[in-house]
Amino acid sequence: MAAPIVVAGATGALGRRVVARLLDAGHPVRALVRDPRRLGPLRERVELHVGDVRTDARLAEAARGACAIFSALGASVQPALGAGQRSYPDVDVPANLRLLEAAQAAGVPRFVYVSLILTPMAGTTRYVRAHEDVVAALRGSGLDWCALRPTGFHSVFASFLDLARRGVVPVFGAGSSRSNPIADDDLAAIAAAQLTTTAIADREPLLGGPEIMTRRRVAEIACELVGRGRVVSVPPWLGRVMAAAIRPLSPRMSDLLRFAVAIGGEDAIAPCVGTTTVATTFAGVLAARRDARALPRP
Repeated sequence: MAAPIVVAGATGALGRRVVARLLDAGHPVRALVRDPRRLGPLRERVELHVGDVRTDARLAEAARGACAIFSALGASVQPALGAGQRSYPDVDVPANLRLLEAAQAAGVPRFVYVSLILTPMAGTTRYVRAHEDVVAALRGSGLDWCALRPTGFHSVFASFLDLARRGVVPVFGAGSSRSNPIADDDLAAIAAAQLTTTAIADREPLLGGPEIMTRRRVAEIACELVGRGRVVSVPPWLGRVMAAAIRPLSPRMSDLLRFAVAIGGEDAIAPCVGTTTVATTFAGVLAARRDARALPRP
């Protein structure tokens, strides 16, 4: 039997897609999850390892016998204010370093991690520095490693659809900075290829989607497809004040807001490797929601 590929963060938007692509290509998968139910039908096709990577005393078992590990581990990047939310350095770094140590101890030869594009202003934020701490550990790990650097995931921007439905989609500044975010499906295909290729050629590939557009335009597409809402410019200084004000309540939300302000003020453009447009992804999200509402209740 072929050695499994371990997928950590398997229940997330990207992780589920990576699992599906690997399985469809005939690769056995060991999924590291806290709640197997969130895998949906995929849980019947994988080997499950249930636990929290940050505290799991059996983590070495999860890595044993694997040929590669993929990590999309990290605290949520969906906006949600709540008390006691730990910051990204306090969640992402220890979780991924524990997983990397387990890979080294078990002799797993390859580790693929999802980071993000590194830009001057955003690169100073705690959100980005948490990713860079993990990348630095990978560089010194001695493993065959890869840190994927997308410009942004479509699934993150899908929150604009909910904001549009509520009537207002905020952008920091004029919203004139440009980017070419990549669809989760396209990124999953690249991740699966890096996990299964004979040798990794590019350790830190920059990955973008097919359209370079302003952040305001992404918000406008959400409003157009929802059929309501308007885009509102928020002064960057106000975003920074809000981030400082909410830090005692939610360090994670504060970190995310500071990152959003920083990346909103600079371009984040990478070579086009994806094929899916933002409008296609948004339309798919809305269609899936309509289908879910149409299902009979149990």
